Amino acid sequence: AILKQVFTVLMKKPLQIIIKKIMNAPYSPEIKINRNKVNSAIESKLNETDWKVLDILYQNPIATNKQIAGKIYLSVEGVRSSLKKMYRLYNIQQSAENQKIALTIAVMKISGELR
Repeated sequence: AILKQVFTVLMKKPLQIIIKKIMNAPYSPEIKINRNKVNSAIESKLNETDWKVLDILYQNPIATNKQIAGKIYLSVEGVRSSLKKMYRLYNIQQSAENQKIALTIAVMKISGELR
């Protein structure tokens, strides 16, 4: 149900407006992704690598796979595999250049951090 709301928002507002809202919002290390809500939304459990990737994307939704890999000491292929899994779990179907941003938005909406 929450994913339908996220995609409804994506369809109503141009992606650039949503991106601008995210990029202008100050990053606060006190605000954490609500793992329980996120796992419940997909009726699954993300592994620790997936959470590390999401944490990086939360800080920088346009980070490259290479940048993410360098920060969490994982291969670029490992990052790509983690992202592909999450795109499938969250039914992210945006164009390749917008998938990370769409995933970040979906997780932030589920966590209640983006309204």
